Amino acid sequence: QGTIQSMALDFIVQNDTRFSTLSNPDKLRQRYALAVFFFSTGGYSIWPEDYNWFGTDLLDECEEDWKGVECDDDDKVVALDIEGKLNHISLTGSLPTELSILTTLCALTL
Repeated sequence: QGTIQSMALDFIVQNDTRFSTLSNPDKLRQRYALAVFFFSTGGYSIWPEDYNWFGTDLLDECEEDWKGVECDDDDKVVALDIEGKLNHISLTGSLPTELSILTTLCALTL
């Protein structure tokens, strides 16, 4: 309790409107990895609400409506472009090892 990982898991279980419909374990792991990234880089105190990271667009199959996230045709995250899309926020913290869950991630621009 109180760890970045528990915050991410708590969010998915308690607040993510897609949690009950995510039947694909890979999709759930992808969402968890992004949640850990969100919370480990400042979470709600850094990320503006209109960037849709855990905002109203949680029903999307892929998280690409979350600013800075790009997905392929299979709805797998292929890029996180934080510098280009989120350039006016200052992320804090460190990159979580959970990013390795995103096995199709080819580009990470901070």
